[in-house]
Amino acid sequence: MLKVTVKFLLIYLSFNVLIPKIVSAYSNHGENGSINGLVFEDKVYNAKIKTVNLYVNSGKRNSRLEPAVINIRSPHHLLLEFDELYEDARYFQAKIFHCNWDWTPSELKPIEYLPTYNEYEVFEYEYSFNTKIPYTHYIFQVPPVLIPGNYLLVLYSKDNEEDLVLSRRFMVFDQQIAIAHSVEKSAGIQQIRTHQQIDFIINYRGLEIFNPEFDIKVVIRQNQSWVTSISNLKPSEIREIDKTLEFRHFNLENNFYGGNEFRFFELNSVRAPGRNVDRVFIQDDKIDAFLFQDKARGSEFYSIWDDLNGGYVIINIDGRDPAIESEYASTHFFLKSAEKIPSDIYIFGKLSDYKLLPDYKMKYDPALGGYFGNLLLKQGWYDYIYYTPDMMYAIEGSHFETRNEYEIFVYYKPQGRITEFLAGYSYFSNQR
Repeated sequence: MLKVTVKFLLIYLSFNVLIPKIVSAYSNHGENGSINGLVFEDKVYNAKIKTVNLYVNSGKRNSRLEPAVINIRSPHHLLLEFDELYEDARYFQAKIFHCNWDWTPSELKPIEYLPTYNEYEVFEYEYSFNTKIPYTHYIFQVPPVLIPGNYLLVLYSKDNEEDLVLSRRFMVFDQQIAIAHSVEKSAGIQQIRTHQQIDFIINYRGLEIFNPEFDIKVVIRQNQSWVTSISNLKPSEIREIDKTLEFRHFNLENNFYGGNEFRFFELNSVRAPGRNVDRVFIQDDKIDAFLFQDKARGSEFYSIWDDLNGGYVIINIDGRDPAIESEYASTHFFLKSAEKIPSDIYIFGKLSDYKLLPDYKMKYDPALGGYFGNLLLKQGWYDYIYYTPDMMYAIEGSHFETRNEYEIFVYYKPQGRITEFLAGYSYFSNQR
């Protein structure tokens, strides 16, 4: 009788305790499959976390400037780098969430898109060396996934998922379709001097698509910014015989503001001001860098110069290793303006995660006659613009000649599947 009771108890524990734990380990959790407080976008949750960059570690010179998009068959890996303004190292953990084409959490379980348990340790780090503000530099190689699509990488404090650190979007594609594209002047009469039009053709011969108008989703992104991205474009023409979808719209839904070339400054050294840096003050415990005064460019003619399309590169010519020897400097921006304009103004670019963040919002001072802002930035070369959401490019101006980078993402949902796959990707620019 005792043996029977023990056997029954073991069976009960297996089905009611052990199996649920195993299933939970391979399942998303929380509301909508996420951690409490998590948003499915690029975000820093801890003010001490700085200089976050997720990129394909291809070994190319400018790989840190490229988007976090990788071919599922690539021999390379995505690499995450970031700093924490703290003297001692902490241990972080990471999870990966699969997302639908519109960045809502999908219903897939981790066991369906990951080859291993969905919990990874972030243990590679280095301490800063001889810097005014001490920090720890972290490196994490993102593990491979099993299927193409949208993903969110989430870091949190070890053994405490509620203590979120950062989240980063990345995309994995499997090139099963062909995309032919071009950047043209806008078809709109009023927009012809200020906008760029993205025309493209999708050839889906490699896929069995029964209803391409609804089974395919398209997203276009300019300069890696989700703020201005265009989503869910419908084809202007479907040719089932050729298996092609044309996107040549004349109602401007495939138009982007051309914008202007990004402003930039060069803080490669704290001993000698670089380009567009007026002066640098070094104190015992901090460094202040003051940029030259900026002015509005909205009424100026287009001028061409090389930029990073909003990106930044960490550079330090004073030391050997920019990752751990670069200083953090309070960087002071000033935009001259005789009066306050009827729109908020943000410092915008990769330095702000291409988002309109409260700390990046400029403040107006009538006594100074302009807007000022202050950001703690690591030494390097930075691109930025002054973004006005209510007046678009009133400060910067917008020109069809401006050189921009574009990406086209094509998502396909096969019959019987619960989520889309990233079946096509194209990365290009109108640089001449």
